[in-house]
Amino acid sequence: MTKKSILTLTLAAVALFPVACTIKTTSNDGSGGSDSGGSTSTGGKSSTGGSSATGGSSTNGGSSATGGSSTNGGSSATGGSSTNGGSSATGGSSTNGGQSAAGGGSSTGGASSNGGQSTVGGASSTGGASTAGGSGAGGSSSTVAKTRVDVTDDINAATTWTANNVYVISAASTIYVNAALTIEPGTVVKFQSDATLYVETTGQLNAIGSAAAHIVFTGIKDDSAGGDTNADGSATKPAMGDWAAITVLGNSSSFDYADIRYADSAVTLGGKNQSVKHSTFTFNTWALDAHGVTNPASTTITGNAFYKNTHAIGIDGGTAVDSSNTFHNPNATTEVNTFQAIDVASDIGNTVTWSNTEVAYVLGGAGATYYVNSPAVLTLATGVVVKLDAGAELYVNTGATLNVGATTTFTSYKDDSKLGDSNGDGTATTSADNDWSGVYVATSDTWLTTNVFFDNLTH
Repeated sequence: MTKKSILTLTLAAVALFPVACTIKTTSNDGSGGSDSGGSTSTGGKSSTGGSSATGGSSTNGGSSATGGSSTNGGSSATGGSSTNGGSSATGGSSTNGGQSAAGGGSSTGGASSNGGQSTVGGASSTGGASTAGGSGAGGSSSTVAKTRVDVTDDINAATTWTANNVYVISAASTIYVNAALTIEPGTVVKFQSDATLYVETTGQLNAIGSAAAHIVFTGIKDDSAGGDTNADGSATKPAMGDWAAITVLGNSSSFDYADIRYADSAVTLGGKNQSVKHSTFTFNTWALDAHGVTNPASTTITGNAFYKNTHAIGIDGGTAVDSSNTFHNPNATTEVNTFQAIDVASDIGNTVTWSNTEVAYVLGGAGATYYVNSPAVLTLATGVVVKLDAGAELYVNTGATLNVGATTTFTSYKDDSKLGDSNGDGTATTSADNDWSGVYVATSDTWLTTNVFFDNLTH
């Protein structure tokens, strides 16, 4: 088998052009308020609520400067009448602290008992401070403005994209990266129809987010990240294939804690020393295509989640995809990919271990022969399943080695009973005898028949 080439897109080059508009989003640094209060950006003590000149503070109601005096609550023009806490026009009614018309019982101040909880956390600017409430564990909320930046020029000098912007690549355009492009944690990059980010061999992409602040690559219609960037409200919804691809040829590029969704070919890797870690791929036609890397042994693919894609991942035969990669939604195990498979598209030319046991490694292509070439060692871990297309075979050349685990299984591409539906056709096809050819070991001039489980085999 020959390696799949990566098509070079030669569309018109397109600069960072800030647009005079902002996208408003809300971010939380806590859990959004709690029973013990919490403070907000619109919170704090005020002159018309709580302990103030016109709202009055008291024990069991008390008296205020302009609210008059009360017995166990009292009444006043601006402090109101209360029983053990009182109600007022500007201070509100409460029981032991209670809610007020202008402070408690509001979206920014909240109703409380003994100071109590608020919708956005605790004491408000017009509701005053409570005896047992105040600034608490609920955290604060604030409004973050993200500026839309339309990317219209290629990246020819070291550049950093920052989290306060939403970067937009316009329809049917390709942005070529010829230098180091660094993307900060929390940054959102959106693509219009058929748009591509293309990292040349002279460039490098450093998309390194964090567990708390993922980088998001998505379509322009996706309002869930960075807000309503195309300003059409709910008129459009994102869908698989909304944008083209991120193609990476530049060596030593990285994706870490990135979310990539709604693309045709989300990430296509070439070059060497590429790293894809802790990232989530959803709603893509092809999620991760690493068929064309030039040094498979140097490629790192760990800790990623693939689900709701058509194809999850494709690799060069010498690329390791270990068991830290998952092929389902961690929060809903029934949400998987149409093709539950690691698609192997080329021969094995270096020493590698295939160890993922959630989905099968698939040697596709009817009648194809996949070679393990000298001096490579292919190790199949215990529980690994390898599926072969019609008439296909695995050929271990002289000088190469195949090691198989105790429960390694070779079977047909149509066999859904072993690690799911790898050929993506549901129940349309079923496996049968003679579906595939076999595993041939040239050193001994024999078809492998021992220490492994075979199903639907010709030889």
